Amino acid sequence: MITTGAFHATVLHAEQAAQLALKGLLRGVGSARQAWGRAISQLAERAAEVAGLAIGDELAGRLAVLERDYKPSRYPDALVSGTPRGNYTREDADRALHTYADVRDAVVEAWAALTDADGRSHDGG
Repeated sequence: MITTGAFHATVLHAEQAAQLALKGLLRGVGSARQAWGRAISQLAERAAEVAGLAIGDELAGRLAVLERDYKPSRYPDALVSGTPRGNYTREDADRALHTYADVRDAVVEAWAALTDADGRSHDGG
């Protein structure tokens, strides 16, 4: 749970973390050419195709919402009025963190499945 009023920053950083997790998975499977751009919904689609990332319709929808919510937190001129700090709520921040956590878990599961399929241990051994 978020305890500060910087909800806009939480949305920004949750999106950035999800983006990097997806790009890391793509690069990890040798698909660096697919790890470009900022659209996390597209990155997730690419990761599903080349790395077996399991993203269902519900999570795909939440990724689209996070992608939309992220833009004004990074580019304040995208707001009609006010500042990012005044335009985000605790609910926005909680939703963003929940979406990031689900993406992170899906990336970890995909990586584990890939390394298990290759006969390698995913625990560093």
